[in-house]
Amino acid sequence: MAENKKTGEFWLDSFNGNTKGGIFFRAFDLVQFIENVEKQKGKVVCIKFDGSYNIELITEEKE
Repeated sequence: MAENKKTGEFWLDSFNGNTKGGIFFRAFDLVQFIENVEKQKGKVVCIKFDGSYNIELITEEKE
């Protein structure tokens, strides 16, 4: 996934074509989960999608 830092969009690396949008969902539980991870592990600096139903949160290493 490639992120556009200005818009916060994550695009499939190999995608090249037309798109259509308009599918939204409320990610309140995800936001709360990320906030809890940040309290315990550090700032989340990357979200990786594995192409399945899983995401991986990458956190900043604490010194």
